[in-house]
Amino acid sequence: MRRMYPITTLAAFLMTQAVALAANDAVDCHTADPFRESQKTYDACNRAILASEEKDKAKATLLAQRGEAYYWVDHIVEAIGDFNSALTLDPDLNDTRIQRGWARMRTGNPAGAYSDFTDALERNPKSGRALYALGFMERNPDRKRKIIEQAIALTPDYYLAHDALAEIDNQSSATRDLAIKRLDFLINQGEVKLNSVRYLYRFGKLNTKNYHDSVLLNRGDMLYTLGRYEEAMRDYQKLAKRYSGHPTPYVKQATVLMRLDRINDALAMAQKSHDVCVENGYSHLCGESIEMIMEPNLHLGHFENVIKLRDEVENQRNSDNLRATMSIQVAQAYKSLGKIDEARAAFVRTGQLDPFVLSLISDPMMKLGYYEGFWEGKIDENFFNGLEACLLDATCKVNI
Repeated sequence: MRRMYPITTLAAFLMTQAVALAANDAVDCHTADPFRESQKTYDACNRAILASEEKDKAKATLLAQRGEAYYWVDHIVEAIGDFNSALTLDPDLNDTRIQRGWARMRTGNPAGAYSDFTDALERNPKSGRALYALGFMERNPDRKRKIIEQAIALTPDYYLAHDALAEIDNQSSATRDLAIKRLDFLINQGEVKLNSVRYLYRFGKLNTKNYHDSVLLNRGDMLYTLGRYEEAMRDYQKLAKRYSGHPTPYVKQATVLMRLDRINDALAMAQKSHDVCVENGYSHLCGESIEMIMEPNLHLGHFENVIKLRDEVENQRNSDNLRATMSIQVAQAYKSLGKIDEARAAFVRTGQLDPFVLSLISDPMMKLGYYEGFWEGKIDENFFNGLEACLLDATCKVNI
């Protein structure tokens, strides 16, 4: 005879199981990597938040972590919402306040970002992250350098601050070699531990090897910005050997090949990046590979391919920033095909997705100083008037 359990006993058992599952979700929420495993982080945090009935500091950390997951897939509005809720429950989450500042900056709210950064520094005067964020917003190069050097003094292994100094050195021909030496120095500091993992998520867990490779990646990027393409290519090739199953090194090589006018080679490398991405499950990076495939197609005059590629990924979960970059390429394709109305719509779409991308358009728009307008929180009517004139001018090349 089958044994019958009392309803109260069964209910207690189910409640115990539910509590256990909720506890597991909370653990997964905190241990998942929001940069590389954004969907897993979101799912675990979301379940834990829904299961939590308490409005306490424990729930605040779940909200903050889910906000991070939102942030790293460029769902900035949702990220800010979670950061707001987390800080309401626990105002002492200073790193969350700083992260909200970065998110506010992404939405064209530099005043809100500045408020968060200054508040974070007031709450913790020894916060190198908060001081670095304020230095990042500083427009005067000398003051920026001084603030970032102070941030490094507070947090000596804060990678973003070191990288920022290299960027400052890169702005002057007299100190560009110093910029490379800074990154060379960091690459040789294998024992240095990194507090911030935000630039390492592409290469997995945080350890000495990955720190070294992250700086190697950024040295390649720095050499690329200096126009030292062959040297940049060598760094990217080293990364490809170490991470043959990861798409990013191949995307970087494709970018260099484009600048070397090896367009067909660039197209082949970009396609390889996408193949590697699909084969190894890096779904959050496949859109980047598609965008890289679009660029050589555009240069080769395969305009219909560019439009088709964008249409194929339109419904995929790509960031607004990436979709905006694709939209710029599509606008140029339509413009080259003489489809002015479609090109105009693509530009408008870009502005809706990410005004920052629209503000980075190069010649002739960048030379007109519209980037300053965006930094103040707007892209004004003159900017769009310039775009309209560009649409009607066959010599106006709109790329980013």
